[in-house]
Amino acid sequence: MLSFKLIGLLIFIIYLIYFIIVFKNKGLLKHIVEGTFLIYICSVINLTLFPIPFSKGTIEIEKQVSTLEHNFQLFYFLNNPLAFTVIGNTLLLMPMGFYILLFNKKIKAGFYLMSVFLISMVIELTQLFISTRVGYVYRTFDMDDLLLNTTGALIGYFIAKFLYMISNQVLNVNLSRLAK
Repeated sequence: MLSFKLIGLLIFIIYLIYFIIVFKNKGLLKHIVEGTFLIYICSVINLTLFPIPFSKGTIEIEKQVSTLEHNFQLFYFLNNPLAFTVIGNTLLLMPMGFYILLFNKKIKAGFYLMSVFLISMVIELTQLFISTRVGYVYRTFDMDDLLLNTTGALIGYFIAKFLYMISNQVLNVNLSRLAK
């Protein structure tokens, strides 16, 4: 199975090289925000796509024991509301609202909503594609995940907007310096 550890290490090394090259032009706080965003993105990729099975032996064993099925029905989770699935998928893209507003404080809610929906769609379609390629459902394509991920990201956006407003008006802290 292809593990994320090697890919994550490669991404980290590339970011370190980038950090060393452009450190002079950016403040430390900006690099911390970018670094934590990179860690967040890598965590989302790791949670949603890995490990990817490649060996024929592993694939054959998994085919025999796998009971996963794709879900092309919206609101299916209402029939079997596993709290972990509902909460996990809602929380998965919630931090995106904070990061997007730190990088672009003028982004409109509609554009943001479409962007996070497309991010969620890419995740789900990648899971469907890999499952099709390996010959069994190793990760499920789930319509409810699209809804829950997008809802969570939208909640994160509005929480971040609220916190941004409070930091500027009440606390007199200007968060826009992180986006420069």
